[in-house]
Amino acid sequence: MHIRNLTGLVFGVASAVCSSVPGVAATVTNIDSTITNSGGCTLGNSCPESYLVAAYPGSTTQVVNVPPAASFGFTNSFNQGSNVSTGSNLGVSATGSGAPWNFQDNILFATNGAAVQAQAIAQLTSVSDLQIRVIALNNPATGNPFDVTSSANAGALLGGSGVVTIENGWMNFATPPAGVDYTATMLNSIAAGNYILQIRGEAAAGSTYSGTITFTPVPLPGTAIMLLSGLGLLGAALRRGTAGVSILPA
Repeated sequence: MHIRNLTGLVFGVASAVCSSVPGVAATVTNIDSTITNSGGCTLGNSCPESYLVAAYPGSTTQVVNVPPAASFGFTNSFNQGSNVSTGSNLGVSATGSGAPWNFQDNILFATNGAAVQAQAIAQLTSVSDLQIRVIALNNPATGNPFDVTSSANAGALLGGSGVVTIENGWMNFATPPAGVDYTATMLNSIAAGNYILQIRGEAAAGSTYSGTITFTPVPLPGTAIMLLSGLGLLGAALRRGTAGVSILPA
């Protein structure tokens, strides 16, 4: 076998390894529902619970193809014109620290291909205590997808582990230096599947938030990286024609 033929084989194998790593795609839906609580209670997280759900029928579905990354935007406005009006703060069903919150948005999305990790950035106007998490679409109690537009599911969608399947728990959007976006990084990777992105916070009069969540493929397994590195070194040595290396005829 000639050196150039072996070199071609080395880089052919490397290309095959790279191409075997799945790409990423995300199908996303704009905000599907907003959960608010009726009344005028301003307690931290123990207000009486009577939840309302504002649904958004006909939301458009976007398909975002990756590599190297996929992203989609989100936004909502409160307490102005025809936008959602917030009432009481959320009650005890809304688990986790960082209260108070008076709204929670639910956004359906699906990923296919490689496992991904996510990071979100946001800009806020008169919104505080903004948090984000990812849960599985299916209700663990029934095995069926949550209907995020039904008020019957509002309490569960606010809930914690066991009530929902948490893929990435509540993360605070970190307060940035002046002129920089708020940022929240999801700590766990998620496999291909169907999910609900949830965003909650405390909205004042004339408030709005907007942002982007970006999905990045999880890095290659260590074994694949080692294989690619070894093949690359071998190919470089072959191209240099290192003294003392002989290739026997096929």
